[in-house]
Amino acid sequence: MRKILYTLILVVFAFGVAEAQSIQVTGLGNVIPGDGSNTPVVTDDTDFGIVNVSSGSVTHTFTITNTTAADIVLTGLNSISGSNPGDFSQTNIVNPLLTGGQSTTFTVTFDPN
Repeated sequence: MRKILYTLILVVFAFGVAEAQSIQVTGLGNVIPGDGSNTPVVTDDTDFGIVNVSSGSVTHTFTITNTTAADIVLTGLNSISGSNPGDFSQTNIVNPLLTGGQSTTFTVTFDPN
């Protein structure tokens, strides 16, 4: 079993709004805390479990929600770190422009080699 930390780094830009910007990231419908924790948790799908190195992979889907009224643009979703970052890949965000309250998803695949 390999313990891998998937670090999600997002850069959020606002369009002409002085209001603070905020996003919420969820896995399995549960909020992933933005508290700097690097401990994978089963309930928010950040724990990818045990995968057979020679024949397995697992993909998890995460949701990003704009929790403010202002439009935001999500960029920078491409940083994977940990002891074996090459074992992870992610899809690009389908819709990087989120209006107030709008959500988008992305997937992360763990494929140990």
